[in-house]
Amino acid sequence: MKTSRKVIVVTGTPGVGKTTISQKLADRLDARYLNITDLVKEEKLITRIDKVRKTLVADTEKVSKRVQEILRSSVSNLIIEGHYAVDVVPKKDVNVIIVLRREPVELKTVLEKRGFDGKKLWENLAAEILDVCLLDSLSTCGAYKVCEIDVSGKTVEEVVEGRGLIEENAGQQNTRRTQGRESVPSALERIRQAAIRPLELMLFYCSAKVATKTR
Repeated sequence: MKTSRKVIVVTGTPGVGKTTISQKLADRLDARYLNITDLVKEEKLITRIDKVRKTLVADTEKVSKRVQEILRSSVSNLIIEGHYAVDVVPKKDVNVIIVLRREPVELKTVLEKRGFDGKKLWENLAAEILDVCLLDSLSTCGAYKVCEIDVSGKTVEEVVEGRGLIEENAGQQNTRRTQGRESVPSALERIRQAAIRPLELMLFYCSAKVATKTR
């Protein structure tokens, strides 16, 4: 049975601001917020504890089944957040994937303040530098569902207001990798200049890409 509710996945390397941004976005869109990490902890959906990295190892099969149960019972829009969310949310249910990015030096500072060190710290920095979450999103759901936001130097409010949109989508030169990205058409850029807020434009743009692709 078809449903009109939308599912927006927010992903990215630990430390990019997924939780605060997702919660703010959920409030703004009047959507239900689901944190995959919290779900795993609360319902003990784990296989083991990684003592070296001091973290829980999720049982992705159990997590995926639980997420599907939540999706079936939900009638409202959902913001699903987690750095491996694309691995546990069925592709067919995803409308948009937002990949948050942060400049590696800034990310290192954030992670160190959280107590990350040693192998855990450098593995996460490497994941950001190598576009791991972006590439996972592209390979899982395709470029037409993926939008990328640079949060470097931005407050949560600035990101949610859209000032974190990657420069390419603002019609400027982008120094990041461009694999799998699409520029905003000039018509949408004119709309944005006419005072439609950039985040709303980004969600509209991604939805339009999905609609075009599935037509």
